[in-house]
Amino acid sequence: MADEGRDDQLGTRMRSVATAGAARVGVLLLSVLLVAVTNRLAIDSIGLDAFGVVNLVVTLSALFPFADLGIGAALMTELPNPTRTRAQINDLIVRANRVLSTVALVVASVACGGGFFGAWPQLLGVEDMGFVNSAVTFMLLCFAASIRLGTGARVLVATDRAHLAVISQGVAPVVTLGATAVAYLTDAGALAYAVAAPIGLVAANVAAFCLAKRTTRLPLMRLRITSPLPAGRTLPILRHSLPMLWISIVTPVMLQSDRVVLAQWGPSAALASYAVASQLYWPSYSVVTTAASPLWPRFAAIRARGARILRPWLLSTAAFAAVGVILAVGLIVATPLYQNFVGASAASDVGELSILFALLLICQAAITPTFALFTAPSGLRIQAIIVSAALIVKVSVTLLLLGPVGAAAPLYGGLSAVCTQAALLLILTPYLLRRM
Repeated sequence: MADEGRDDQLGTRMRSVATAGAARVGVLLLSVLLVAVTNRLAIDSIGLDAFGVVNLVVTLSALFPFADLGIGAALMTELPNPTRTRAQINDLIVRANRVLSTVALVVASVACGGGFFGAWPQLLGVEDMGFVNSAVTFMLLCFAASIRLGTGARVLVATDRAHLAVISQGVAPVVTLGATAVAYLTDAGALAYAVAAPIGLVAANVAAFCLAKRTTRLPLMRLRITSPLPAGRTLPILRHSLPMLWISIVTPVMLQSDRVVLAQWGPSAALASYAVASQLYWPSYSVVTTAASPLWPRFAAIRARGARILRPWLLSTAAFAAVGVILAVGLIVATPLYQNFVGASAASDVGELSILFALLLICQAAITPTFALFTAPSGLRIQAIIVSAALIVKVSVTLLLLGPVGAAAPLYGGLSAVCTQAALLLILTPYLLRRM
């Protein structure tokens, strides 16, 4: 009977992963089509060079997932814990709302200040081109709103509704294409294309927030200065959020700073080539991360019950490595077709970049379940050390190769960083499993 129970739990975990992955694939196919049309309209209207700058602006928010101060880690770990009471969960949500609302106000203030003084083009190392300062300001204001609304997606994942979080993300490319089509039909300038994606981002977060509020009945809108629970009964936030905050600072710098590096120090054509080659990589990578999102609360629940975790971890690792290979092959095949479709044939070295992106995707997919496994406070502290070491490797290799290989340098740096992570995880995993 115990074996049957473990098999049922494993089956439930795999169904959650499969459901989230299937939802993401469906949204991905829709997104790839809509994003391709969106990019084609933008390139036809404003040219390839301006498109590279627009792509830089609209992806800046990916550099700041740490804006939630790591509080999402506490929600993802504590909500699926069967030992927590409803009062404790509600109190955790309310305290998270208070902190995130404060952070959103700070980001909005910084956005307005930078826009007022015209500082954003200089900070990014690009010419204003008549739209960059206004576009960055608007993007950061939308990002500030998304910080507060982002609780919805985390709650959906933590409560085994990851597929709803994924479906809500499909709102973004639809709204973005709609805004881009309006800009194209009205012959608007580059600013109109740059603000389309931030509008889509806010729309997707609103959808996830509304779904979470409706399906969970948790107090996602409630704000309170003080906690109604005694100090001994409140759920801890800092022991989860502090290491996760550091991870959330380091990881986007490692994964998402490539465009900034190329804009500052790379060859003139490198940014546009990278922008074209990366268009299919990021949706493919999102399939991996989205499919893995149910693993965090599932593994957290297993730890809370004291059950054995080795078997589901090994099966998850094998499955995700296989998925990475499949996605990588599709990426290599589809990237040249995508390049021709969007009218970016002038971009050079896209084929080489797509192969490097594919190798990076395989390596990232293989180690993703291990990062989802070690989300207890001790595991998060180890993760913080690992990603810090990987960042040092990534920066060193990228700067060393930037002159000789141009747009490919960040990808060689990324591969070196992921190999560093894999080696450290291979060494530390037996130790961490014994402590669980």
